[in-house]
Amino acid sequence: MLIVDVMGPAAARIDPVAEDVGWRIRHEARETDRVARVAAGRFHILLPETLESEAVALGERIRRACTEPGAGSVGLTVAVRTAACGPVHGQTLLDALRTAEERLAG
Repeated sequence: MLIVDVMGPAAARIDPVAEDVGWRIRHEARETDRVARVAAGRFHILLPETLESEAVALGERIRRACTEPGAGSVGLTVAVRTAACGPVHGQTLLDALRTAEERLAG
């Protein structure tokens, strides 16, 4: 599980930025990954058969892609944070999501 959090413009102006970030996420994600925009500036990515270290690496690629020239072409400055966590034995995806949210907040 990977969370991508877009910080920057007010909610009313986040849609064009989130659209750009979403495009970059889809460009970096694999065909088997499932991406969902769950809030104005937040995406959750389900990464089947992926180690946590691989999810962290994907998060870093996404973060870098959002800082490349041409990113934020809508003229707004944003920051993109990511946090990843995989369920350990006996945990559910919801447990992993909660852990990733705690990491993002910390």
